[in-house]
Amino acid sequence: MARSDPPVCLSMDVSTIKGTKIDWKALGLEPSVIATNSIRIKPRLITDKVEPNQTSCALVAYGASLKDTWKDVDDFGTIFTCSGAHKLLTERDIVPTYHVESDPQPHKIKMLGLPHHDVRYAVASCCHPSYLDTLERCHVSILLWHVYFPSKDVLPYLPIDEWLITGGHTIGPRMVKLAYLLGYRDVHLFGFDAS
Repeated sequence: MARSDPPVCLSMDVSTIKGTKIDWKALGLEPSVIATNSIRIKPRLITDKVEPNQTSCALVAYGASLKDTWKDVDDFGTIFTCSGAHKLLTERDIVPTYHVESDPQPHKIKMLGLPHHDVRYAVASCCHPSYLDTLERCHVSILLWHVYFPSKDVLPYLPIDEWLITGGHTIGPRMVKLAYLLGYRDVHLFGFDAS
């Protein structure tokens, strides 16, 4: 599934760029999972037709402070979660609008908790296939997006003409960027104190 020619914009020496590193072998995966997942899940999270959104939104990570502030999240009409925040909120009858994930480790599906039909699951193409299996079995909305990996073993599998999300080595900072790219400008952070 590798593309035959590299994109023009990546003509620099990628070995000098610091970015997310994944030990694919330790996970029992190959970088080709990106291409496989890209074919498997057709809907995309980010398109070129996004307008600024005047709605306030909550971006909810799974830091320790969330145990003290979770009730405040319910004041927002649009809620993004990542990591274990989805489970914590849904167990308290607060349903996120989006849940964002980019970690390829298979244990992440346990941290998610039960998928909810009213949530749009924004899953990075590098996520473990078992994560997608679980979401598909629950018949929920899955929207794919892509993490930018500057390593030579991954570049051939990244799609052409699709958004690649940079920045941060964890999902929290990427969730901020994704909300911005979806048009949200008035964002409120909860639980961003994780280590």
